[in-house]
Amino acid sequence: MCVYRTKVAVVVLGKRLLPSGNATATLEVRMQRAIVVFHELKAEVLVVSGGRVETGGAEYSHATPFPSEAEVMRRLAEAGGVPAGAIVKEELAMNTIENALNVRDLAEELGLGVLHIVTSEYHVERSRSVFAAVFRSRPNVALEFHGHESPISEVERQKEEQVERFMLEKLPVHLRQYTNNR
Repeated sequence: MCVYRTKVAVVVLGKRLLPSGNATATLEVRMQRAIVVFHELKAEVLVVSGGRVETGGAEYSHATPFPSEAEVMRRLAEAGGVPAGAIVKEELAMNTIENALNVRDLAEELGLGVLHIVTSEYHVERSRSVFAAVFRSRPNVALEFHGHESPISEVERQKEEQVERFMLEKLPVHLRQYTNNR
């Protein structure tokens, strides 16, 4: 039996936090873009996906556990007018493949039919490749991608693009490693 889903969600991919536990300028811009997309589409769900990659630097107060990327994004979303009840935190993903695998599980659980994935413009190509591979077995879920311009220097952009090219080359091996375990 084929189940058709029409629930629309915006999915925001995490970005490593500053040692202070705050969002980088790139993550703040990503969340601003995601909030605009969420409101424009009148989406029902905003998924914020990102684990606890760092443990905090000297700038972090350590009074509370270091936040996950998803927790920081949740706070930004609420501050941007997204209702708390519409936000779903995915706090286990440590990379793009884990983002896709965990979001796939959430899409199934929540009955999501259209995912609008928001990330940096330099990260869209790899994200599209990863999500397409992971969702290949879920043809009833439509994937749309929204890249935002990152507030980084040209040198940083070139470095990010170099990393993306390298990761795209290694993607088939990495996907096999992850999907053989799930």
